[in-house]
Amino acid sequence: MDHTPIAIDTHTHPISGDQQRYPLRPGRAGSGGWATEMPVSTETLLEAMDRCGVHGAVLVQSANVYGFENSNIADGAREHPDRCVAICAIDMLAGGAPDTLTYWVKERGVRGIRVTNAETIDDAAAFPVWQRARELAIPVDLQLQPPHLARVPTVLDRFADVPVLIDHAGNANKMLRDGTPVPQEPPSTLLALAAYPNVYLKLTTQNVDGAAAAKEPMSTFLQPLVDRFGARRLMWGTDFPATANERYEDRIAQMRDALSFLSAEDQRWILGESALQVWPELRPR
Repeated sequence: MDHTPIAIDTHTHPISGDQQRYPLRPGRAGSGGWATEMPVSTETLLEAMDRCGVHGAVLVQSANVYGFENSNIADGAREHPDRCVAICAIDMLAGGAPDTLTYWVKERGVRGIRVTNAETIDDAAAFPVWQRARELAIPVDLQLQPPHLARVPTVLDRFADVPVLIDHAGNANKMLRDGTPVPQEPPSTLLALAAYPNVYLKLTTQNVDGAAAAKEPMSTFLQPLVDRFGARRLMWGTDFPATANERYEDRIAQMRDALSFLSAEDQRWILGESALQVWPELRPR
């Protein structure tokens, strides 16, 4: 029996090279940045995963690149159902938003929704979408910055049975755009969310890079999260190809090194088993 831990990359942003079939958001084409300078398709991502022993990936919609048109990731997951699931993004406050979510889930097969405007997290006008996510039995993925963490308990109290994922561990230790490192101790607003058993944190290369920029060991940031949340509610992701300034192989190596101070069991959960609690369909058959 193979006892190699299962690896699931929970945070990827594949970009198709076919801009006719999958046009970029208006104003994005030719604007530079990782989406146009370093695009990585789902197929290329899977090839890199194969080289690194990574079984599955969560394809996360980048609204900055594709807006709310989720076809690229939906098609990628449909074409590789044994390896990929997709998380869509929609306008949470638009008329008919719950039905739009149902379309992407029921008709296009996505397995989660990403909140890309953190100002709407606790907006009552978005609650019907949260309710529809509950009915569809899909997780809600939050893209936010540390100041928005205080908004999260409002929806956690109201939707305690909806799995909630927080990208990049709330960006709590991410290096600032001007290159200024931030403190590496997790903020109390992030640690307080451990009281909600439906909350999972994604640890990504953004967090690894933040620790490196601050010249701090990853344990400074990660150990308090393991202590409060437990490894079973932490999951890793590369943020690839947003981090394609380095090879996928190097990003995997950096994450494994960052986790190496933990026990083998904790690493097993963070590298794959935690994700499989949310998306059991990704477990190898």
